[in-house]
Amino acid sequence: MANLSPRNLKQIVARDPILGPCLVDIVDGQNNQGQQTNAFSVGTTPAPTGHSALNVSGGNGYFSATITDKSPSFRGKENFLVAQDPASGNTHMIHLGAATTWYGYLGPKTFHFSSYPAYPTTGPAPPIYQRNVSGAGPTAPDLPHNSDAFAGWGTEPYTTDTIPIR
Repeated sequence: MANLSPRNLKQIVARDPILGPCLVDIVDGQNNQGQQTNAFSVGTTPAPTGHSALNVSGGNGYFSATITDKSPSFRGKENFLVAQDPASGNTHMIHLGAATTWYGYLGPKTFHFSSYPAYPTTGPAPPIYQRNVSGAGPTAPDLPHNSDAFAGWGTEPYTTDTIPIR
């Protein structure tokens, strides 16, 4: 993680016993806040690694989606599922939050699906796609089941080895 590290801070602390510790407190607070929100204090925070797989099935107008994500994830990771109707161009953006499964009604049409993760402080990861998933057919798909369903909560609480002070 890129922390804020002002130039000449050690010299300022040595030269000014009033201003120096004040600046150290401000820098420490900024870096601590960056750790708690998984955001770089300096520069741009990189997007998470993309999902490993997307599996969508449909029938009777219902769709069942399961995302597989084997990449390391940190607190605050959110997943998104996008369903686009190629005939009309209408797009359904489905915010999954930390979940990696979704079940819902979009109608007996054919959709192109994509999924991607993002942190609130980053842009999206590259999407993965599953095209031409039909919602037609007499039988609705089974409810999604994913052994990694809680992976979005993160296997690691922070992006650094240093646990922030709260």
